[in-house]
Amino acid sequence: MASIMGESGDIFFPKLDEERDMIPFDKIAIDLLHYLGLEPDSCQSEEEARQKSVSLNERGVILNEAQRSEGSQDQRTAHIPTDSSQAQNDTKKWPIFFFGSDTSGEKTFEEFFTEKEVLDNETFINLGVVKNSKKRSMTEIDEIFDKLHNLFESNHVTKAAIVEILKVYLPNFEHIETGKGLDSKM
Repeated sequence: MASIMGESGDIFFPKLDEERDMIPFDKIAIDLLHYLGLEPDSCQSEEEARQKSVSLNERGVILNEAQRSEGSQDQRTAHIPTDSSQAQNDTKKWPIFFFGSDTSGEKTFEEFFTEKEVLDNETFINLGVVKNSKKRSMTEIDEIFDKLHNLFESNHVTKAAIVEILKVYLPNFEHIETGKGLDSKM
């Protein structure tokens, strides 16, 4: 679409409305729980949430100690209720724990342009266009790929080395390294 609607060098980006599009994760999670007929049970730690989740039966109902010891169900996993008529009769709370992000590269919102770029926010209703994007010569693009290729062929490939190469070519590229990745959070 961008190649048909735009001019050479234009970069299209979605225009986001802070109220409509920038929804915090905690609000999304709580809205989902409510949609599923569950009440959030805010916990003070991840460990507390894990302990409470062990006490849930298959319908998402918190079991007391006697019910847990009598039950033959596998109590290590918790499931979201699927039988809404049965679930309506039970008190259902779902343990949750929200925490601040401390992983590398995390941002509160996505940035699509810099303050030095010329924007067209009038032509399209839901799209903005960067009009003065820096055009790179094929020689410069080949240099970027050569540096990355050489790095990947070496025995010294690190995220820091990749970031250093990209910083030379990307305007305002700011990568915050915390030593933690999203994979370690899963």
